[in-house]
Parts: sequence; structure tokens; C-alpha cells
Amino acid sequence: RIEDSYKSTVIEHFIPQSDEEEGEDNALNYENLFACCDGNKIDDKSEEAIYCCDEHKKDQFRSKENPAIVLIKPTERDEYGFICEQAFAYTAIGGVLAKKGIYEKNAQHSITLLNLDNSELKRQRAETCSILFEDVEAGILLNLSDAEVERLKQGYGQKDSLGKFEPFCPIVLYFLQSYFQ
Repeated sequence: RIEDSYKSTVIEHFIPQSDEEEGEDNALNYENLFACCDGNKIDDKSEEAIYCCDEHKKDQFRSKENPAIVLIKPTERDEYGFICEQAFAYTAIGGVLAKKGIYEKNAQHSITLLNLDNSELKRQRAETCSILFEDVEAGILLNLSDAEVERLKQGYGQKDSLGKFEPFCPIVLYFLQSYFQ
């Protein structure tokens, strides 16, 4: 969860100010500014520092090999909805994958550049979606009734009384929509 704290949250320029093509035009563009975690994580097992998000991205945005491949913007939509929801898939053990299709290269670039598949984020995602699994390691889902699935979709699809979503709610919704239809 991104907290309301200057100690753990930073304002990130999605397109860096240093980007030669679009940086200057987007430096103060409100739609280019995102609250994100500070990118400093500690591996739960090894207690080693892990960098992700802003801290790992630095001033990068485009692929060095192919400048047409850029990060997927969290608010970007196409005619089918949010691109993030179409471009990424998740594993029961917390991994994040680039889905095959038109956004695959951009999704893989985003995973790599933001270090979204690091051990601590995997652990947190697996812990969050474990409520849906009888055996996470084996990928065995619980046998949920339609009513239970709908209740979970409602709970994870809406903000709580403090106006916040559950941490990692898109991953739970991904599994509910993908495997409990």
C-alpha cells in the first residue's frame, strides 16, 4: 500500500524530466506525476536491500535497445480498459509475467525496469492472494461458491471506510476473474 507519508512515498515523474523527447513538456504535467513507494524494500528472509519502482527506475523510461518500448502507464487505457490489467499476469507464488499480445514487450520492460518481480514483492503478492488457494505452492485453488467469489470481488474492488483499496487488490481480482468465472 502506498502510504500518506513523505518517509515512504515519493512523487515520481513517469516520463522523466531528463527524457529528450517528452521530458520537458511533461515535467509539470499533473498526469505525469504518480505517488509511488520509495522503492526501498528489505527481503523478508535475507534482510538484504532490494530496490524497485522509482529507486530502481531512476531516470529511465524507454528501452535502450528500442526507444519505442516504454513503461506501461498505470492510468493508460485503450478501448478494452486499463492496459495494466491486460498486460500482466500473476502466478500463485507471487510472480508477475508479461502476457502475450500487443503490450507484451512494454510489460516485460516495465517488469524489468521497475524490478517488479523481486523476492519481497513476490512474497507480499503471494501472501495477499493466498486466501484463494488451498495449496499456493501447488497452485490449487479453493473451491469457492459463486456467492463467495462475488463477495470477494466486491470487497477487493472497492475502497474501505478510510478510502483505501486493500494492498495488492488487483492481483486478487486477477485470480477471481481469471479462474472463478
